[in-house]
Amino acid sequence: MAEDGFREFVQLRYGELLRTAYLLTGSTHAAEDLVQSALLKAYRRWDLVDDPMAYLRRALVNQRTSVWRRIGSRELLTGVLPERGEQTGAPRTRSGTSCSPHWRSCRCACGRCWCCGTGKTCPKRTPPR
Repeated sequence: MAEDGFREFVQLRYGELLRTAYLLTGSTHAAEDLVQSALLKAYRRWDLVDDPMAYLRRALVNQRTSVWRRIGSRELLTGVLPERGEQTGAPRTRSGTSCSPHWRSCRCACGRCWCCGTGKTCPKRTPPR
């Protein structure tokens, strides 16, 4: 009996669920997968569901949120690399001011100073001659 009601519901409301899932995913293939997994979860509890459309919409949103959390934010892959800007002049500090005029004279490559990249003054910096 419950199986007949579920089958009838899916035949009537599949299009609406698919539209909702498409709005959540942005892809028809991902939307179909999302609807199928939500329907599978709803089928297991079909006898306990009072409002099936609300239950399935909530299942779609919850499942899509879980996917977003699981995959996190991924980088967008493109075929073309962006142009790199050239750095001219003295490097800048975090506050936006220029580093000391002696920044070019540092030859330590310690990785701990402004001239080497991390923001501290260089203990080995020598003034220009």
